[in-house]
Amino acid sequence: MKAIDRLRISIGRRRDEVILRSELVDLCSPSQLSNALDKLIKEGTLMRVSSGVFAKRSKTSEYAVQSPSMTKDLAAEIFRKLGLSIDITWGESENNREVVVIHGGSHRLSRKFNLGYTSIEYADPKSKFSHPIVLPENLDDLPRKNVSEFVKQFALSRHINFIRSRLDDWAEAVTRASGDDVRLDITGKLLVALKKKQLINGRQMARLMSNHLRELHSV
Repeated sequence: MKAIDRLRISIGRRRDEVILRSELVDLCSPSQLSNALDKLIKEGTLMRVSSGVFAKRSKTSEYAVQSPSMTKDLAAEIFRKLGLSIDITWGESENNREVVVIHGGSHRLSRKFNLGYTSIEYADPKSKFSHPIVLPENLDDLPRKNVSEFVKQFALSRHINFIRSRLDDWAEAVTRASGDDVRLDITGKLLVALKKKQLINGRQMARLMSNHLRELHSV
């Protein structure tokens, strides 16, 4: 049986989307493996995402090149296979492109990835926010004082900046429903950005918005 046929059978039996070259070395010689992988990439069976790292050309990998959420899942599988414990959050680059941010902790990471539109970047391990801030599950435990600063620090820990979207209209409707016919300030805009990235849910957003407005009116 040809090397490429052995690879096709092995890849077809695997449930994982990500395949490492090191997982295939027992199937043929190094030169045969290189040639077979190149052919599988050309024929559309595999896509190369990094040195020695491949992904199946499935719906998951095809969507991943355009979907940040799928890129995040694919990145998580890649680092799991590489034996690295990491955290993954959202971010946006200066040109408003989606970014998946890898927090490697003590790991020194520099591996480059090719996952299409969404970029993968590494958080500075010396950064104050080496681990993202986590919101309490109980809404009553969310801060009622210094809410603006809390939201700012939470957003920074998740590498989030405000970008206008249709959710702005929804959030402004929330403020009007509470009797506050006002435009969103930077805190409100950050809350919208966090909701857009699914880093907070609607109830958390509404409670933080209400707490922020009450604090403003009490000054």
